[in-house]
Amino acid sequence: MDKNKLKELLIEYKQRFLTARTDLIRREVQDNIEPFIKFKEVVIITGPRRGGKSSLMKLICDDLIKKDRVPPSNILYLNFEDERFIEFNAAGDFAQIYELFLQINKPTGRLYFFLDEIQNVT
Repeated sequence: MDKNKLKELLIEYKQRFLTARTDLIRREVQDNIEPFIKFKEVVIITGPRRGGKSSLMKLICDDLIKKDRVPPSNILYLNFEDERFIEFNAAGDFAQIYELFLQINKPTGRLYFFLDEIQNVT
């Protein structure tokens, strides 16, 4: 995938996702997931389409920022349902995302990646 196009997407998603809705209602399932966020493991959220998985990710991000004081620069959210990711190639583009993320955000400390609709990546 073109590096400049990918960079634009990273910047856009950061602005849009981290400043998005604040009127979401906390869910009980969030309490079950949050302890696992602290580990260096992948956490997979599954459920039916339109079941609130993306909203749950937003709530978790909000808590990381507000409760755990994680800088927003340490959080990446991407939605691979976005048609602009159609050229995305898992074999090489994830490394490019990581490099661009570090370049754009200059994070310090632990990083949190939220990859929505990841099943669309080939």
